[in-house]
Amino acid sequence: MTTTSQFRMPPSYASEYDAMLDYMTMLHAKRPRPISGFWPRVGAGWQPGGLMVVARTVAGWGEGFDMEALTDAGLRQSIITSRRADGEPEGSNPTAILTAGATHPAANLSDPFWELVRRIHARFAPQSAGADWTSSIAWTALAKLGFADGGNPTEALWYQQQDRCRNLFRIELETLRPGMVLILADDKSVRDFRLAEDVEWSLLDVQENIQFIGESDHQNWFMIQRWVGQDMNKMVEKVFKLLAGDDDDDD
Repeated sequence: MTTTSQFRMPPSYASEYDAMLDYMTMLHAKRPRPISGFWPRVGAGWQPGGLMVVARTVAGWGEGFDMEALTDAGLRQSIITSRRADGEPEGSNPTAILTAGATHPAANLSDPFWELVRRIHARFAPQSAGADWTSSIAWTALAKLGFADGGNPTEALWYQQQDRCRNLFRIELETLRPGMVLILADDKSVRDFRLAEDVEWSLLDVQENIQFIGESDHQNWFMIQRWVGQDMNKMVEKVFKLLAGDDDDDD
């Protein structure tokens, strides 16, 4: 298997990322904490129709930067170059960073987040299951900007980057063409983003841990929330019952 993913974000993605950073300069007075950015990671074995994993945000990823410095276009380009190099490393598998002993908690396969993803992936793409399963997935986040010292974005930071992040996500979808979009985030965050125009976001139920959001452009969209401490086998079964059109099941 090749060690470098053939799927890379197009120039329009970098342009939109720059627009997001530029817009955030207007808000720097309210952002005393350094910000860090996330770039999607696409496994070396990715194929269209695969599983795209979407987190709410990946906090504390990469070197932090101060908001007021983003008025410098050269610095913004430097940040984008750095983030692309991190997400699309030359000569290595971008998702190889996902290991059981990863230093960054977001990349630790021992976390319940990734254990649930692994089980769903094994059912969705059994031909790619095994020790190298992460090579066949794509990993991204709804919010591309978070605090460099960790922790979820504040409500203000969350909403202020939303429009640009939505545009970035749409470019990811167009580039990668996943078969399943698995969003592990709370229903409010998913509803806020409204990532696909023809999906019934209004039907999201705050009481349901697992929801089949709908089908859009040959992609099946699922949202999962409150997975920690849950019976993962039952959660996986419900995902595929919903995919088959059988929602007569309890969490």
